[in-house]
Amino acid sequence: MKIKKKYLYTFLFFLGIALIWFFFFRTPAYDLPVQIKPLLGNADAPVDIVEFSDLQCPYCKQAHEEALRPLIREYPDEIKFTFRHFPISSVHPMAFKAAEASECANDQGKFWEYVDAVYANQDKLSLSTLRMIAKNMALDLDLFNTCFDSGVRAQIVQMEQRMGNQQGVSSTPTFFVNGELLADWRYPSFKAKIDSILGKKTEELPEEKITEQEKKIIPEEKKEEDNTPDVGQPNLLAVTR
Repeated sequence: MKIKKKYLYTFLFFLGIALIWFFFFRTPAYDLPVQIKPLLGNADAPVDIVEFSDLQCPYCKQAHEEALRPLIREYPDEIKFTFRHFPISSVHPMAFKAAEASECANDQGKFWEYVDAVYANQDKLSLSTLRMIAKNMALDLDLFNTCFDSGVRAQIVQMEQRMGNQQGVSSTPTFFVNGELLADWRYPSFKAKIDSILGKKTEELPEEKITEQEKKIIPEEKKEEDNTPDVGQPNLLAVTR
């Protein structure tokens, strides 16, 4: 009889542990279906742009704000833009979790709003920041946190990383325009590439006129510049920082 009591107590002990885990530590099931990320621009546009991006990469933020967004406003019917994740965790430790969080926001129809907010808070990204962004956007926090904590959307990020690797992506931002690697993502070069596809002529900026007085000053300024070491420019083909 004593042996039976011993087994009973052992059973009740483990049952109690299981119940505590179930009610207080278990991550709730997350069964929302995967949502396709929304395109920017026109789905039937002649210019198909694909970006592989790292949400913690400063140059990705710069390309997003100074080139991509203005171009989509300028060519709303001619551009189809697709975003793909390519977090480089060895350089940007919060990039992968930020990508996961954006996918969780996408499940609630707020992908681009979340991406914009991540870029705006890029210099202070942390797990708490990613949750705060969701709260400020009035997302369903129970759903968001369940998605975020479970890591259920990590597979989407990993899949897009593999796609980038297959296309030779090694740094960010990397853009493909109609399947061709874009050599320079700055606005003037990006615009010129789009115009060439559309058969348009890119307007050139008017030449600045130099006065005689300025001509006398320029040689001295040039001489000073020549004494300055050439530190080079960031690689705009695909650069991460």
